[in-house]
Amino acid sequence: MHNNGAIYRIGVVGDTHVPDRKLSLSEQFYSRLSQLNPDLIIHTGDITTPQVIRALEKISPVIAVRGNRDHFFMSHLPLVKHIKVKGVEITLLHGHWGFWGYVRNKFRILLKGYQLAWFLPRLLQAGPGSDVIVFGHSHHPINQLHGQQLLFNPGSPCVPMNSDGILSFGMLDIFEKQVVKGEIVPL
Repeated sequence: MHNNGAIYRIGVVGDTHVPDRKLSLSEQFYSRLSQLNPDLIIHTGDITTPQVIRALEKISPVIAVRGNRDHFFMSHLPLVKHIKVKGVEITLLHGHWGFWGYVRNKFRILLKGYQLAWFLPRLLQAGPGSDVIVFGHSHHPINQLHGQQLLFNPGSPCVPMNSDGILSFGMLDIFEKQVVKGEIVPL
C-alpha cells in the first residue's frame, strides 16, 4: 500500500514531443514523477522518440499508445489499448482520430478554442465499458467524471496549450473495491 492508501499508482504522461517541440523533458518532471512512486506509467502518445520511453522505464514499466506525431519511431504502438489493472478497466488512446480528424480539430481549435465536447463522442465510443478513459492530444488537463466513467487527460509536461500555460502530468490512484481517483500534477 502506498502512503496515500492507494493499492496501485499509475503515472500518466502525454504529449512529451521530444525532440520535435522540446529538446528534452525537465529534470523537475522526472524527479517529481519518481517521487510519486508509480507502479506503472502510461503514455498517451506524441512521444516522438524511443528515448522518452527508455527514460520513463527507469522509473516504472511503461504502456504507451501512438499519437499523431509518432509515425516515424513509434509506429509499432497501437492507437488504442485496453488494460485492466486491479479490476479497473482502462482505455488508453491519444485522441487524434487519424489525419483528417486531426486536421478538422486543428481548425476548430484555431477558430473557436478547445472544447471537450468535440472529442467526447469518440472518446466514449473508444471505451464504452471502461471505468477510465485516458487520452492526450489536446494538452488540456482533464480529470472529470462523465456518468460513471472518469475522463482523464494529463496535459503535457513540456508543451502547454491550455490558457494558463501550466505544464502537467497525472496520477491515477486505485484503492480497494476498484475506486479510482485522478490527480493533475502541475510542474
